[in-house]
Amino acid sequence: MRRTTILISVILGGLLLLAPVVANGQSYDKLSKAIAKLDSTLRVIAEKQKANQPEAQQLADVEGAAAATPKPVSDVSGVYELASNLEDVVVQLQGVVTEAKEAEKSRPQNLTSTGHGKIVFSGLFQQQYYTKEGVQKSSTFDARTAQFGASGLLNQWAKVGFVGDFAKSPRLLDAFISLMPNKFWTLNFGQYKPSFGADFLKSGSATPFVNTFKGQSLGTTRDVGTDVSLNYQWKNGNAIKVTGGVFNGAPFNTSDVNTDKNFIGRAELKLNKMFTFAPNLIAGKTNDPDSIKQNLDVWGGSLNWSWKNEIIEGEYIHNQTGSTEKQGWHVWGAHTFSTGLKFVPELQVLARYEQLDPNMNKAGDRIDRITFGTNLYIDKKYTKLQINYQVNGEESKSIDNNEWLANLQVAF
Repeated sequence: MRRTTILISVILGGLLLLAPVVANGQSYDKLSKAIAKLDSTLRVIAEKQKANQPEAQQLADVEGAAAATPKPVSDVSGVYELASNLEDVVVQLQGVVTEAKEAEKSRPQNLTSTGHGKIVFSGLFQQQYYTKEGVQKSSTFDARTAQFGASGLLNQWAKVGFVGDFAKSPRLLDAFISLMPNKFWTLNFGQYKPSFGADFLKSGSATPFVNTFKGQSLGTTRDVGTDVSLNYQWKNGNAIKVTGGVFNGAPFNTSDVNTDKNFIGRAELKLNKMFTFAPNLIAGKTNDPDSIKQNLDVWGGSLNWSWKNEIIEGEYIHNQTGSTEKQGWHVWGAHTFSTGLKFVPELQVLARYEQLDPNMNKAGDRIDRITFGTNLYIDKKYTKLQINYQVNGEESKSIDNNEWLANLQVAF
């Protein structure tokens, strides 16, 4: 009997110690199944023991009444008694597991482990090879981009995100909070890309050429501020998005050095699922101390036509900083072919002409660039190899400085 009691205590103690440290619902379920299996095994033992004992007697209590449970006459090894006592252990363990599962539900949880919201991780890695022709001939391999971040919906009202770049020196690119009162309105706060410029607003993984449009320098960079967007789509596929916001007017990860803020606005109108017309503007001051700051007025727009495998896009930007006027524009087109191969199933050929005039009142400083390129889409979207040849032109004095660029990209 003593041996039976010790065995019961060991089993009960071990399982009771195990139950509180179970980490999640799946483990609780496994423990419950193990207890259920023990329960069924004990029942089989008891039934077999009774079947091997043809003669049985009724146990009498102290008052001489017959007990409810018969006991085999010759339970020499105590197996039947052990099985019966273990049945009580099983009942206790089932109660412990149930209480532990309920306690786990009320315990604070890590967002990622419980799947609270829809947080996803993202990354962009680009390795580049560059070579320049002419007297200043040079070539180099370059770890161009190593971005990593996370973003997603916390609930139906809020979205958060951040992106950092670690290619050369760690720096924060984006850190924002978005509130969505309903499906039409979005309020953004933090550091991110203000809504200005078609080429500027393309994600790093979706840029069609290795280098961005030269005139993009006349617009804006990532900045700290806030904006609000209205996005409405009609049943026929037409849509409009209007965004307006206030920003520091300083480059990202730097401080605003004056008391003025810049207003940035953009409207995007999509028609017939093919055309997108998007005017935008910036009105404010340069990021200089109050004593030397200048008026900043930038305006421009873009027109995009996309149909099946063809794309044609053009963009113009006019910048007036104080009394100096600048302008830049580009137009590009692309066609995508299906190769029928598993590796590199799609191949895109494209070309672009662009021009930048850093001072419209000064002659001879205008530059232009023609780019011929191909994008080899290894997985149709995120993994690609870009090969570009750039023909650089100068208004006043031509220089032999054309460039070859190859950019291998992997994104997730």
